[in-house]
Amino acid sequence: MSAGHLIVIHPDGTVVGMWSDDVPWEELGRVSARRVSAVEFDEALQEWAATDLRTGRVIARGNRRGEVLAAELAYYQALLEGGEEV
Repeated sequence: MSAGHLIVIHPDGTVVGMWSDDVPWEELGRVSARRVSAVEFDEALQEWAATDLRTGRVIARGNRRGEVLAAELAYYQALLEGGEEV
């Protein structure tokens, strides 16, 4: 598992985290994955945008997709750290 990937284990044993191929999710039990955001290129603005699919809010923008993906991860990790459901 790479450093920087937060995994939350709830009292009922449910494990929650942002998807990473570095995490052996299948070893933790039955996997249920759902998309909470979309990262797409905005042709009008000529930049990448990460949108929270639950709220429709753009949570990150930038010229480099990798930077937007990193900002997206940081956004959701902060929510998880704060105890919010993602």
